[in-house]
Amino acid sequence: MSALGLIPGLFFLAGGCFLAKALWGLVHVAASERSCHYQVTLICKDRRVQAEGFLDTGNRLKDPVSGRPVHVADRALLEAVCPKVDKISMIPYRTIDGGGMVLKAVTLDRMEAFQEGHLLVYEHPLVAASPGKLKMKNGCRVLLHG
Repeated sequence: MSALGLIPGLFFLAGGCFLAKALWGLVHVAASERSCHYQVTLICKDRRVQAEGFLDTGNRLKDPVSGRPVHVADRALLEAVCPKVDKISMIPYRTIDGGGMVLKAVTLDRMEAFQEGHLLVYEHPLVAASPGKLKMKNGCRVLLHG
C-alpha cells in the first residue's frame, strides 16, 4: 500500500479518536453534574417542602457574624416553608461580576438532602432567600453550601 493510500485511513482514525474523546467528555460532565443534584427537604416547625437542590461547591457564602455557612433557596420556596419568622439575618454578598447587596436569611429547624442512598442532614441551617426567582437550567431551587 502506498503512502497516499494511508492518508485517508489516518484521517479516519484521528477523527474517531477525537469523537471518542468528545463523547467521553460529555459523559463525564453529565455524570459530575448529576452527582451534585439532591432531593432537598426544608423543614420549619410543622411544615415540609421538597425541591431539587444542587451542591454548589463554589458557594462560600457565610454569615459574617457567626461564620455559619449559608444555603440559598428560591424565595417562594422559603416563604412556603416558613411564611412567618421571628428573626432574619442579613447576609452581605458579592457576585462574580461585582454586583451584590444583602440577602435575607432565616434559620430552619432542619434540612435534608438525599441522593442515591446518600443523606446529608443540616441541623438548624441558615438559608437565604434568593434575590429573585432561581433560574437554573436543571430546575434546582436550592443551592446547598459546598
